Amino acid sequence: MMKRHKLRQKTAMLTAVSVFALMLGACSQKSSINNNGISVEKLQFSKTHYKQMLRQFSQTLTYQLPDTALLETIDNAPSDSAAKDAYEAGVDTIIDDPTKPMKAFLLDYFFEVLGVGSTLSNDEINMPALLFAWTIMNGDSIEDALLSQDVAYDNDGNQISSDYTNAYPAAERAGYLTMESFIDEWNSQFKFNFAREAYALNLCDVAPFTKLNLYEWPEANMNPKYLTEDGNPIICKTCHVYLATHRYAFRFLAGNGQYNNGITQGQDSWDMEDNGYQGEPLIAGYDPDSLTAGDVMSEEDGKAFYKLTNSGSVMETPQDFAQSVVDHERFDHCWTARAIGMLSNLDFGTAGIGTKVPQDFTSSTQEEKFIATWIEVFRENDKSILELLRHFAKSNDYLILGYAQ
Repeated sequence: MMKRHKLRQKTAMLTAVSVFALMLGACSQKSSINNNGISVEKLQFSKTHYKQMLRQFSQTLTYQLPDTALLETIDNAPSDSAAKDAYEAGVDTIIDDPTKPMKAFLLDYFFEVLGVGSTLSNDEINMPALLFAWTIMNGDSIEDALLSQDVAYDNDGNQISSDYTNAYPAAERAGYLTMESFIDEWNSQFKFNFAREAYALNLCDVAPFTKLNLYEWPEANMNPKYLTEDGNPIICKTCHVYLATHRYAFRFLAGNGQYNNGITQGQDSWDMEDNGYQGEPLIAGYDPDSLTAGDVMSEEDGKAFYKLTNSGSVMETPQDFAQSVVDHERFDHCWTARAIGMLSNLDFGTAGIGTKVPQDFTSSTQEEKFIATWIEVFRENDKSILELLRHFAKSNDYLILGYAQ
């Protein structure tokens, strides 16, 4: 297990959620009136408040106070309206700073949620976190971090190859999911860890996956030993029902983390359930007391079981798996919630066993309306986390958080 830098979790502010749910009601950047009859977009803020929020914005994303000149521009503004313009210009200055002061925060964030890399590690180990950080700082779609086939970045943001000895062919690669250090960290029996980590990071849910629309393996095609663990339904059934669907995509990943397209069904490295009888899915009607290789579907017939959702496509490569995750209905929701959480002092989750995910704004109708508005902004800006951060920081939805301090 790699030693990794531990970014201290920020305690979820009760007041932050209270502001969203109680003060703002069904708040909207565009035209919302909350339960108290207040038009959120018409709220007025003082120069002092704008300075406070620019400090908070800068300290959150850069670990530094903003340049005093940015604060003086707000202070010297002839009106509160002009002060707002100066505040927004300050946000732009910080985000667009060519020295990329957001890098340290973003790396710390992704070291934590990926469970790979640290401030003491080299670029090869940090490659997954660097991919996410530079994808965001370059203003690119967050989808690129999953779908890029031979793109990686060094610490300075120079584009490099993600290739390594016995790596997946470029056409099959899937961004951070097929980078060497990520595979080294999470490759395991049954390949369950890949799906667990991908769902937590990109779809914001953990076992038993009650918030996700996922294809379930039919029980008639599974070994009953995975379905009847008394008193512990998550450990076996949940994983084998929901986390089995992606493993065909990773069938050529050997136990040592190297690509080997000579692996065939029934070999230990394929990790398809119980290799003693050459794995699953099983042909319905099998005798559970005398399983043989003849009870197992052929590779071709079994393909239909390897899809993310009921209407999804068969996932034959890691690239197919990544595309299915990106296409999932929760992908945009999750990354919108993550971006808002970055600026709202909300816990952002952790990787590994006991995986935690961030606040996703689904605990009330008001929160659902709130997140729906920002998902739209995310999509309008080509799923760029950088642009979503910019828009949210300039909104009254963010500025009102200052009253929760």
